[in-house]
Formats: sequence, structure tokens, C-alpha cells
Amino acid sequence: MLIGLLRSANIDNKPTTKRSNEAARVSPPQSPGSDGFFWLERAAGESEIDTLERLARENPTNTQLCFPFAKHVLKTREFQLGKSSNAMSFRQLDPVEIELLLVRVCRVLQKLVADNLIDQNDASVFYSACSLCREQAISVAGDSQEQDPSPATTSTLPIPGQDDLHREVNRHFTELADVHLQRSRSDDALTTLIAQRKFNLNNLNGLVYVAAHLARIHSTFSTEVSSPTHALAERYAGEALGTLIVATNAGFADRERLRKATDFDSIRDRPEFKSLLQEPSALPEDLKQ
Repeated sequence: MLIGLLRSANIDNKPTTKRSNEAARVSPPQSPGSDGFFWLERAAGESEIDTLERLARENPTNTQLCFPFAKHVLKTREFQLGKSSNAMSFRQLDPVEIELLLVRVCRVLQKLVADNLIDQNDASVFYSACSLCREQAISVAGDSQEQDPSPATTSTLPIPGQDDLHREVNRHFTELADVHLQRSRSDDALTTLIAQRKFNLNNLNGLVYVAAHLARIHSTFSTEVSSPTHALAERYAGEALGTLIVATNAGFADRERLRKATDFDSIRDRPEFKSLLQEPSALPEDLKQ
């Protein structure tokens, strides 16, 4: 079924989207800061933002759904549009709810960005979402006297990118992962870095950069088998090694950089890493491909 998006988006050819069961087509009132009406397939019990997020998730490569959803949330992030006594009403969100709402936006956008389905204007929406998420996390952490979100460690590698757009996207991916990590969202941090890896599949230096970040985060966890963080640490180590294998299989050959970069110290003694440092002629047959 066709869905009409923001009037201001000037979309002539409306995309065909997946439709959830028991969805009703409604026109909610204009939200604070919104610059148009949405025509939505509203499922029972959904708020406006829930509906927009669902449609964006059901159509993850549809830029005409995902970016308007993000822009709408960024403008109305202090309010939640819901239904009360059969009438539409607004409820002001508290700081933690705003942070989690911004996290939801970043989850949707990072999937789209990972597929390189962006231009400079679209990228700016991703930048805004990541920056606002970080600012909100700092505000919430300050109010609750928690730790200020900051990078786990400083990389010895430069931020990669074929151009300014790709470098900025990589920087925001990295900062978003650090925010998740410092706010105890380790799974979200890992998901963000996996999306960043996908974004860099055609950039060997980018793949190594992502692997280095994964390895640095791994170094912050206890690797003792009895530690509650052991399984999580192993996931990060495995993703770091897997990313390096992808890079070397794709042609990355600067083994000297891998030897010298302190980012990889936490995984340096692992057999998989040692194999990557060998010249191709010295590798086992199953690792030459």
C-alpha cells in the first residue's frame, strides 16, 4: 500500500512498503516542530513514532521512509504523540526517554548508512542523530552522576575514508559506538561497529580501523573465564579478528602496520592474529584464500 510521507519531502513517486497486520490508515495531528502531516498505517496501540519506526525497520533500504522518520523524531524528540481517551495527545518525555528515542533513530539510520545509501544531505541527518544521542547521554550521565561517555581508548590509526563524507561517517560511527559502550549498551556498540564494517567493505584501511576499535574495546573487558564479561570480551575479539581476516582476504597487505599498532595488543597473542602476520606463502592452505 502506498504511504504519503512529509509534504515537504516533495516525493512524487511514493514507495511501496510492507504492511503489518491489523494496521489502520490514519492522519494524526501535526506534531510540535513537524513541517507536514504523515499518512500512516497505524497498528493498534502504536504511537506516531512507533509507527514511523516500524515502517522504517520493515523497509530498511528505503531512504524515503528512513530519513523522514529520523528528521521527524529529531524535531519532536521532547514529545511523544500517543492516544488517550480516543483523542490524540502529546506527552513530554523525560531525559532518559529522549536518549532512548535517539538510540532508536540511530539504529535505523546506521543500517541504511551501512549500505552506502546516502548523499551529503542524508549523511547530515546521521551526523545530527549521533551528535544529539551523545549530547543527551552526557546530559543524562551528568544528572545521574554517571561516567561521561568518552572513547574507551585513543586509536593509533587515522580515521579512514576516500573523501570527507566517508571520514565523517566513520567518525560518527565510532563516537556512537563509544556512547553505547559507556552507557552500558554493549550489544548496541557491537551492532554499530558491525554496521561500520559493512560501510567500509570497499575500504581496506576502514576495515582495519574498525578491527582496531573492536580490539581496543575488547581490551577494556576482563578476559578471566570466571568474569561475567568474558563472553562479551570473546565476541569483540572474534569480531576484531574476523574483520582483519576480511581485510587481508580482500588485499590488505600492510603487515608491518598490524605489528606496530598497539590497538591490537589485546589479541596479538591469538593464533588467528599471528597467522595474519605471516607472508601468504607461509600461511596454511585454508587461510590463503
